[in-house]
Amino acid sequence: MGTVTVKPTITTITPSISVPLTCKNGKKDFGETGIDCGGKCAPCKTTTFTIQPASQPKLPQITPGSGTTQPQPSCTDSDQSNDPTIAGSVSGTYSSNGNSFRAWDTCSSDGRYVIETICDSNNLPQFISTPCGEGHICKQGEHACQSGTLQEPTCTDSDGGDNASVAGTVTKQNANGGVQTGKDGCDPRGIYVLEAYCDGTSAIKVKYLACPTGEICKDGACQPGSPPEISCTDTDGLDKNTAGTVSGKNGSGATFSSTDHCSADGLFVHEYFCKPDKTPFSEKLPCGAGQLCQDGACRDSPNICIDTDPNNNPMVQGGGDYCEGQQLYQLNCQPDGTQTFSVTTCSGQCVNGECH
Repeated sequence: MGTVTVKPTITTITPSISVPLTCKNGKKDFGETGIDCGGKCAPCKTTTFTIQPASQPKLPQITPGSGTTQPQPSCTDSDQSNDPTIAGSVSGTYSSNGNSFRAWDTCSSDGRYVIETICDSNNLPQFISTPCGEGHICKQGEHACQSGTLQEPTCTDSDGGDNASVAGTVTKQNANGGVQTGKDGCDPRGIYVLEAYCDGTSAIKVKYLACPTGEICKDGACQPGSPPEISCTDTDGLDKNTAGTVSGKNGSGATFSSTDHCSADGLFVHEYFCKPDKTPFSEKLPCGAGQLCQDGACRDSPNICIDTDPNNNPMVQGGGDYCEGQQLYQLNCQPDGTQTFSVTTCSGQCVNGECH
């Protein structure tokens, strides 16, 4: 009889978990802490939070014309094109500052070209030189190319040239018919005639012609008479410690008067004096150590020390700095208000309290 082997069968039994139907109905039933969670339906705990969007600041509303907008450039061409036969102009405003502009077509001096103004791509005026072509010229006053031929330029002087005793007029006619004039005149002192003359046919120029002794220039010509007396008087000379006045009469006969005055910081005096040719002049002079400018003069001010250049830069004029030859004396204010000076030799010149 044979042997029979029996293999045992192992069965794993998973315990069943009973879940109430209320845990699947999508409602929060009694005993549940949430919908289908908590109580008999646990674990089913969920933390819920809401993220609030960050608030955005309101941007300012820009209203045209309110002053907050950048001016926009504008440009208008009256003839709408680069047409040399039509006289036009362009006008508009600049974008940088809003200022207006206007420019007109014009002619070259020889009449061969019209200088046409147009609006470029940036709405700015642009000038283009356009030839008029055969049988056409650009006439001054017309500012456009028209039918015509160029003329020989001429220049005439009514007094015949360098004639200081006659007031003349120079007339120059350009090739395109344009006319220029120049008249003889006088210098401000009446000593010279400003004689207008022709430089060939290309230009009108002016030269000085001296009037002879016993004559003065009047109305563009030398006439009998004496030039106005020139005078200049200074009540204090070149004295910065005294307030003075310069007065007199200039070459044209007009009177003048200027009084010494102080700088805003009180460290300098604007000193007026007479030059050798009897013309008034002024120089800014520093007051000395322990002085301030008051009422047009440097006056002693004890216990006052003002140094506007505490770093003693020789290239900067400080209060109280002064020159002696090439030596620069620079003011130093001490804590107790006393004044000392440091001396520097300038490599070049020492002028008005600084090296040059």
